[in-house]
Amino acid sequence: MKTTHKICSRKGCNELGIHKVNSNGSRYCPKHYRFSRMRIDAKYAGKAVPTWDECEGMLQPCLNDRSELGLCSNCNRQMIWRAGPDRKMGATISLQHDNNGPMHFVCTSCNGGHGNSKLGDQYFKLDDNEKLCPDCNTIKSLDQFNKSATSPSGLQSVCRDCAKERNRKRLDQINADPVKRANYLAKMREYKRKRYAAKKTATTQLELD
Repeated sequence: MKTTHKICSRKGCNELGIHKVNSNGSRYCPKHYRFSRMRIDAKYAGKAVPTWDECEGMLQPCLNDRSELGLCSNCNRQMIWRAGPDRKMGATISLQHDNNGPMHFVCTSCNGGHGNSKLGDQYFKLDDNEKLCPDCNTIKSLDQFNKSATSPSGLQSVCRDCAKERNRKRLDQINADPVKRANYLAKMREYKRKRYAAKKTATTQLELD
């Protein structure tokens, strides 16, 4: 069966319209689809709704030197137009309404962080060597956060003190349940066994070299 590709319904756009917005047949390219969703979400939330031209203007600082969607201005995460099959929205470009009025684009994670923080617009004005801990809502220097290989920033989301408190509560829950405690101890023994074996192998290899 022959597939017919439609051009984006946004006037003046010649990209393929691959995302259906509503039942009237309108199809948008990834950029204009995201603009449409952000405008609809803003209207439902009772917030200021940017025009299409305002969206284009706010997008310009978010583009890289190849005119492609670039990094979030707050966390330096590579932004995307739409979440993938894993449904994770954190890196999706999002419309941020500051408390003092202006609008701009950031990733969805930073948008949510602003809304959940007690810092207000100060959330986006941290120095390069500062980071907000969401657990204690305190701005701390980067050396107060443990490293993380999986985080985009290379640091854990919560400060070292709050991380210790989280671990304490988790261990208290484990110790309160005999089954959970037994499983936890078994996993720790297996972890230490594998770590010791890996270290022994590395030491032997160095002696042979």
